[in-house]
Amino acid sequence: MHHFESPAHSCVPVSTDIRARTQSANIYGRGGFTLVEVLVSIAIMAILLTMMIPAVGLVRESTRRVVCASNLRQVGVSISVYADDYRGRLPFSFFADGPRESRRPLDTVVILSDQIGLDAAQAAAWRQDEPDYTWDGLGLLVQSGYLGSGGVLYCPSHEGEHTFDRYANAIGRGDDSVIVNYQYRGSAANPWLQRLTPDQALVSDGFRDLDEINHADGFNILRGSLNVTWFGGEAAAVVAQAQASVNFVDPSIPADRRPAGPPDPSSWGLFDDSPSNGAPSAFGHAVSLFK
Repeated sequence: MHHFESPAHSCVPVSTDIRARTQSANIYGRGGFTLVEVLVSIAIMAILLTMMIPAVGLVRESTRRVVCASNLRQVGVSISVYADDYRGRLPFSFFADGPRESRRPLDTVVILSDQIGLDAAQAAAWRQDEPDYTWDGLGLLVQSGYLGSGGVLYCPSHEGEHTFDRYANAIGRGDDSVIVNYQYRGSAANPWLQRLTPDQALVSDGFRDLDEINHADGFNILRGSLNVTWFGGEAAAVVAQAQASVNFVDPSIPADRRPAGPPDPSSWGLFDDSPSNGAPSAFGHAVSLFK
């Protein structure tokens, strides 16, 4: 009489087989994450993102600041070429250099306007195709083709209403007011480029009012040497000082001895007092973020 046994179970005890199946089930059962583990992971990622976003914003602003500095360098090159073509003279600005009783030095961000108070003879000399609008200051660089479309007169950090997209058509036609993002100093007393001192500020980020601010923590400055440096400081405070200097009247000076019209904004004096070799460049600031 023959007895048949299953080969698979002939040598394996029942208890060992059950234990192996249980261990196998446990192994496959631990392949996923619990709800608590998932929530902890999400919380950690949220914290990391919260820490990274400000750093990303700083890097982005530093990049825009470098582009802004590059814009001013191009303006400097254009001023240099303009001066070569006009016997060393800087672009004339009615707002900075015109009749003292009608100067508005903070309005040198306006490069095309119908509000320039020229008399008939001046109008005939300065106005070109459009009789009602006049190019001024840095606008002369655009009108004469030294700055092409004028796009370099707009800072990528500017968050106000004065953007290149808004004024591109007006720049092309020359028949409407145009406001840019950079402040032009002009120089009625010293209109010659070669006579500027190396540290003398010539063009800067706008400081006419709070809407003109491009960078909250300082200004790019184009100097007499045609180098661009960074002036660090709270931009709103510089704007306030500029506005105060224009509106300020010294009561100790008799009325008949006061100069006609407002003085130049004292912000230019602040920039002049910060020598170019003492302020980090925009590129240097951007690089420092990665050190």
